[in-house]
Amino acid sequence: MPFYLFLLLTLLLNTALAADTPSAASGSAPEPTNAPSGAESTAPPAPSAASGSEPEPTNAPSGAESTAPAAPSAASGSEPEPTNAPSGAESTAPDAPSAASNSEPAPTNAPSGAESTAPADGEESDAAGGEAAPPSTPAPPPPATPDDRMLRQDWQRTPASKQLEQDQVLFAEHRGEHYLGLVLLLPEWQGSATLWQLSPALTTMGFDTLLLLPHSNQGALNPADEKKSKLRDDFRHYLNDRITRLSEAKLQEGGFRLILAQGSAAAWVSNLIASEQLPAPDALVLLDAAFPDSAANLVLARDVARAPAPVLDLYREEGSLWSHSAAEARRIESKRGSKLDYRPYALADTEEIPGQLQGWLHHLGWL
Repeated sequence: MPFYLFLLLTLLLNTALAADTPSAASGSAPEPTNAPSGAESTAPPAPSAASGSEPEPTNAPSGAESTAPAAPSAASGSEPEPTNAPSGAESTAPDAPSAASNSEPAPTNAPSGAESTAPADGEESDAAGGEAAPPSTPAPPPPATPDDRMLRQDWQRTPASKQLEQDQVLFAEHRGEHYLGLVLLLPEWQGSATLWQLSPALTTMGFDTLLLLPHSNQGALNPADEKKSKLRDDFRHYLNDRITRLSEAKLQEGGFRLILAQGSAAAWVSNLIASEQLPAPDALVLLDAAFPDSAANLVLARDVARAPAPVLDLYREEGSLWSHSAAEARRIESKRGSKLDYRPYALADTEEIPGQLQGWLHHLGWL
């Protein structure tokens, strides 16, 4: 081989070796060798020492997405923008409030279909804004006849006469420390004196006694008449309101309420109790209960047989035919209706009334 060809081959070989060997003066790392076919490098390049920012992340493998948010920049005081969430997923954490802002972040949306139960600002509840119902006014009394005015003038002179809620009544308090309740006395027209004579015996037992002076319409209007009558309906409403209002004003807590009704007053009060317009008392006492009408006395008998309270039925042996026939009708209806707490008794004299009352109250367990 000629000498010049040997020098040429030696020069070409040194040139090729110099091209493959990295320069010693260069500070950069050599490029990595090519990976085998089909493989991708997973190691990110090292960050540059001269730069204060993080390098851009390397591309993830095909089909995968990064779930880690980018690190905040050291030179920036603000939070970085969050990375995109994976496809189909939604972030459930609310954005953090800005440090420079004094306002609070808006709340997250409530689930679909939920409604807020908190009232709006300045809105008051219905209960707070509502007004209490005005108290009911007493039913107006029927027009007073000269007989009504004379009766009230006669009783106004007695010490027991009181003015109770614009109504003239007779009232006596119980004697002693033992209080049993209130006896409401409802006399027949012109029968107030008979019932008021029972007051001393009743107050000795421990009852307060309240007598409501009768009205002349009591015997003139039939409580069981089926014909429509505004006058009768107005009187029924007035009597019901009067009994309820005045008895509630005098009945003390824990006491019994006993109604003692005489004559036509018994027909009215029994009808009010049976129709549930008047609350039933704890006990009912009848004295010569009757109305001068056979149909009204039959209605009275049925009302007494259905009464929810125990009944003591007193009638005088020397009473009127109306009184005797009405008492017999009540006895029959009470037996037919199996009213076990019904007790009839024929009085030989009115002086027997306190003893019969006391024995009956012992039977009820009140004494």
